[in-house]
Amino acid sequence: GGARVATREAAVQAAQSLFRGKVWPDIAFVFEDLWTIVIKLMDDMEERIQAVVKPLVRMMRNLTLRLCDAKLGKPKDVEEAIKAIIPLLLKSCERYVHAQPLCFDVIREMVKAAHGTPLLSAYVQDLIPPLLVSLSMMENSQLQYY
Repeated sequence: GGARVATREAAVQAAQSLFRGKVWPDIAFVFEDLWTIVIKLMDDMEERIQAVVKPLVRMMRNLTLRLCDAKLGKPKDVEEAIKAIIPLLLKSCERYVHAQPLCFDVIREMVKAAHGTPLLSAYVQDLIPPLLVSLSMMENSQLQYY
């Protein structure tokens, strides 16, 4: 047990250094796997992992937003990143309930960054339902509708 925890902890810390500041062509081939691993680590029961995964989650969030921001990347790279990342986020929202707040936050920030551009036009019909769900999650659970 302890050795496995130490290995996961070291891997989390190494990933932060390894992937920080990368551009899409450098990480496209591992991006989906990396997101999936980070989401699974967010649900890790080990306290040591929970403590070290938060900075990795923050780094992945910021990296994802930077990769999808037309002001910060090459247009071709941004389009390719969005093409891979939107379906990944939508799938993660459905599959991992504990990751929904993170996924919704990233989607909202991507929509803000793409405002006034056609970058997300092809995904509007896919993005609206989860964004509506994210709004309903913000409602007071004491409200009842009849």
